[in-house]
Amino acid sequence: MDTPIMVESGKESDEETHGNQENLPDVHPVKDVPAMDPVSPQSDPLGEHACENGFKEESKEESPVSTVEKTEEENACNTVEKQQPEDDSSNASSPDHSEPFCQRFSIKFTDDITKDGDVVKYTIQVRKLAEDIQVTVKRQFEDFEYLDHCLCTGNKIDGVIVPPLPPRPPIDPQAAEEMTKKKLGSSSRAFLGDQFQKDSKMLEKYLEQLMTHPVFGSDPQLENFLMKPEPPARAKVKKGLWSRFTDSLDARKATHPDCDEFFQRQREWAISYGHAIKDGSDKFESLLASEQRLGGQLRHLATALSLAIQPIEGANATYNRLNSKFAESLENLRESFEASCGNGSETLGFTLDLYSRCLESLLHMLLRRTCLLVDYENANKALEKVKTNRREPTQTRGGGEAVMEEITTKPAT
Repeated sequence: MDTPIMVESGKESDEETHGNQENLPDVHPVKDVPAMDPVSPQSDPLGEHACENGFKEESKEESPVSTVEKTEEENACNTVEKQQPEDDSSNASSPDHSEPFCQRFSIKFTDDITKDGDVVKYTIQVRKLAEDIQVTVKRQFEDFEYLDHCLCTGNKIDGVIVPPLPPRPPIDPQAAEEMTKKKLGSSSRAFLGDQFQKDSKMLEKYLEQLMTHPVFGSDPQLENFLMKPEPPARAKVKKGLWSRFTDSLDARKATHPDCDEFFQRQREWAISYGHAIKDGSDKFESLLASEQRLGGQLRHLATALSLAIQPIEGANATYNRLNSKFAESLENLRESFEASCGNGSETLGFTLDLYSRCLESLLHMLLRRTCLLVDYENANKALEKVKTNRREPTQTRGGGEAVMEEITTKPAT
């Protein structure tokens, strides 16, 4: 093994070099790190090349400890890069590295529903999970409507699917009459009763979606709505003429092609699936309305058979007994139809209606994205147009200067 050459601001002899090596402190070998020979030609190609050319340069040796530290840093960086999650959804959306959202409240609607004129108040039991505090509040539909308005205006909802608010229940007699004619037909003289249980179930589902939403679940307005005994000051929400005009303009952009293939597929799926769910929900509502109309006709027939009872004389006794049994059977069949309508409306009808409204909310989110995309493309076109207009005078001036120079430098003939 050749003697190591240590060059420091001058020439040193081999003895001094060996003496310096003996005075060096002992360095314990590090595990899994190969020993490096500082004087081997392979480990110091620059020094060998310098010696061949007759030059002596200062060589900075690197200790094994610093080499191990660099190796550990490189391994740590590689591990972090391998742990990066892969997002296969869309390149147009920024990854969200925020902490997972935890639900803060739990609610339950009770059967204590009161109606005072045109106002229906629902009783809600609210429990705050972190502090284990339970309160009971009363809210009406206008409070839910104003809460939805505040959440949509107080947060950036451009890329957020907003939980859909249920439709306003028919409370006044005119609205109840319109709903009855729509379901039972215009010739029906009956009126559908109040469906407070179904309405409370829809509002309960709406609040559950808000509480589990990562954006609206931590909103202070939702906490005030749930925890304060008195409802927040509400204002009647109405759409003005300008708002309707902008909505009609935005609706025209719904067919604009999306630059991202993922969102384009999502829009096509939402449109086709939404139409299918909406059609299924309407057909099921028509089926329930047909069963309700059939139940009404069975009631009329059972009443007519009960009125056709004759005096009990001879064969009339058998006739009266048959009429009574038949009327009782029709009445049982009517009750069965009404129970089937009620169960279907609260199970499959409720689910189809919820899915239909959620898909409409998804389409509204995609429409907001498309409107922003159209505005972005229009802004880029305007920018390119401005750049072109600024470039044309420069080119014209450059061409004029070239022609002038050519005229001045051209020799006279």
